[in-house]
Parts: sequence; C-alpha cells; structure tokens
Amino acid sequence: APNPQEQLPRLPLGSQIRAGENEDSPRQLLWRCAKEYAIGDARAALPTAEDVRILEHQMAPNEDGEMLSFTAFQELRKTAPAPLRPYLTAAAFLSVAPDRYGAVNPLDLHALIESSVELDHVELELREYGDNAVPEHITEAELNRYISDCIPRMASLSRFSDKFHWIYAHAATRRFMFFLDQRRTNRVGIAKLARSSVMAEFLKLQRAPPPPVYEDVLGEEMGEELGMEEEWNWFSGTSILRLHAQYVDLDSDMNGLLSRAEVLEYRGPGDAVKLTEAAVDRIFEENNLYRVGELDWKGFVDLSLAFESKGSLASMAYFWRLLDLHHDNRVTHVHLSFFYRDVCRFLEENGLEAPSLEDVTGEVFDMACPRNPGWITFEDLKRCNLGATVFSMLLDINGFFKYDNRENLVSEDDEEDE
Repeated sequence: APNPQEQLPRLPLGSQIRAGENEDSPRQLLWRCAKEYAIGDARAALPTAEDVRILEHQMAPNEDGEMLSFTAFQELRKTAPAPLRPYLTAAAFLSVAPDRYGAVNPLDLHALIESSVELDHVELELREYGDNAVPEHITEAELNRYISDCIPRMASLSRFSDKFHWIYAHAATRRFMFFLDQRRTNRVGIAKLARSSVMAEFLKLQRAPPPPVYEDVLGEEMGEELGMEEEWNWFSGTSILRLHAQYVDLDSDMNGLLSRAEVLEYRGPGDAVKLTEAAVDRIFEENNLYRVGELDWKGFVDLSLAFESKGSLASMAYFWRLLDLHHDNRVTHVHLSFFYRDVCRFLEENGLEAPSLEDVTGEVFDMACPRNPGWITFEDLKRCNLGATVFSMLLDINGFFKYDNRENLVSEDDEEDE
C-alpha cells in the first residue's frame, strides 16, 4: 500500500517565508523591530499561569459551596494579582448566570477569566506570525507556520509521526481559512481568528491528553477506544487521518493529486454524494490547483468541509462560486439549465423519469424567492434558508434524487417506524 505521506506534494512554504525574511528592506526591518518590542511589552503585561492559579485559590468556594456576591467580587479584585485585575470587571461578573440573590458560582467565573487570558495569549502569539504588510492580519502561509509550531506541543498528536505533521498542518490551516476567509483574500484578522469557534475547537484539542497507544498511526487499524476529544474534535489526529485516507483511496494513479475522474468518485459524508461532471469541472476551475488539471490535498479538504458543513455560510459561499459562472453574483435560468443537464442525463440513462427543465428551474426560483425575477443572487439564497437544498439539487445527483423523491422517502421512514 502506498505511504499516505509520500502521496502528497511537499511545498517548501517555510523555507520560502524564511528566505523572504532575510530580504527585508531597512523600513521593513525597522517595522519588524518595533513590532517585536510591542509584542514583548504586551506579553509582560499579560497574566501568567501562576497568576491564574493564585486567583483560582482565592476564588475557591468553601465547603458549603458558597456563591460569590458582587460585593465579595469587588473585594476580590483588590487582592487579585495586578495583571488579572483588568479581567475582573463588572461585565465579566454579569456574564455568569446568577442565582436568585444575584451571586455567581466562583468556579464558573474563574473559568471565564481563565479563558479570556488564554485567548489574549493566543492573539499575542498569532501577532508574532502576523502579516507585516497588513497589520493585525495573518496570511495562510503564516497561519500554517503557527500550526506547525503548535503540533510538537500538542499531547494528543504526540504518537503521530513527523511525516503526518505536514498533512495535519495543511488540513488544519484550510479549516481556519475555509470558515474565516470566505472571500478568499488569503488573510484573516488576528482578533477574529483568536476568538473564533474554530480556534476554540483547536485550543480544546491542545488541552487534550495523549490518545491511546495505536499499533500504527499512519493508516492501519486505529482501534475503537477513542477519547471524547478524539471522537468529536475535527482537529484530532484521528479525524484528519481518516480524511487523508479518503484522499489516498481516491488517488487511483498514486501520483499524490486528484484528477477530474478521481474527484468524480468522491462520495462525501456517509457515502451519500455523487457529484455531476459539471460540478467537478467547476471545482477545478474555482480552486487554485497545484498542477493544471489536478486537485491537491488542500483543495480536497475544502471540498470535504463544504459537504460536512452544508448549510453553513462558508459552505454556501463555496458552492455559490461553482454556480456563479460569470462571477457577477447572478444565477439565471441558463445557469440552472447548464447544471441540471448532467442530472437529467444520468436519470434517463438509468431508466428513471427526469422532471422537465422548466419544472426544475421554476422550483428553484420558487425556493429562492429572488428580488429580481430574472436571476438569483447569493443574498437571495441566504435569505430563503434553502441554499443547501438548491446546491444539492444542481451539483449532486444523489441530492437531487433525494429531493425529488422526498415524499416517498418520508413515507418509507414512517412505515419503518410503525
């Protein structure tokens, strides 16, 4: 069997960045030095882990589980470590659910303060990697460096080989960019990144313990004894290993990249997807390909994320780019005809009755309720809350069949329940 790591192209991203760093102009060098001084000052002002432990001891409830009143909270603020006092605000106190007397659980309040401190440390760390050209932002390559540097510190990934780190870093980076850079500007605001739900998921894994010992962490049988973090966190090594196994399985010619014919074999979550040829063509047209006519690991991660999170704004943006043939934020009857053509042909070739083009386009327009009767916009699909259904009908043969036969499928489910 091919080694999963050897099936992927290795881009020398780190070396490219470091080479660029050695070529800074005097002005860039001055800006970098000023930035490093500012980060150093900010780090010195942040609370340390010892400060947080002291506060935890001060806030520990007594044996009776006494709640913390606002008056006691104000007194606590006076004795807390100085770096933590800016976090002990009335707003923080009011963020915790109170009892009927207005007091809060001190453990819940401490957890909130600890989380705020952690996020400030993360934001500061991201600034060290951030884009010098656009302050307060970080590019995809810089985010990849940040994640690569985090991997050795993550106990939950300790049993995975160094070869897997490259695969992991690029997949994790794409998840951040997929959800936080929907306009594909190649950069994300650092404050937005640090406080995103995606970062919360990543940080949760960083705190997770090492996984159970596996015989082989490169793709053999992984066993069934998965911890909760491994089971439910997308960033877990097991999750990304499974995703990469799908990528390798599709790569029938074992060249490390996916051709159009290979992507046509993609089946998505639960083996429930069958892409049309038009959809695959558009995927190749809208992705930055590593090589002409072939999709790389990062492009495959984007495709998988789009199907895993159907209904999310990021997924809708991904599928909308496929439908928006002319990049003018308009999908007309002609566009719908172009995408429905493959669905219609497949149904007829398999002896199934295909609805007329007029019926399908009319139904799509009815679902979208466009403000302009001549075309559908992305905003129309967001507003109607049926965008995921429209995309499935036009890009996924199984999705269209499921929609067209939804009444029969519901009847079968009801009969099984009886």
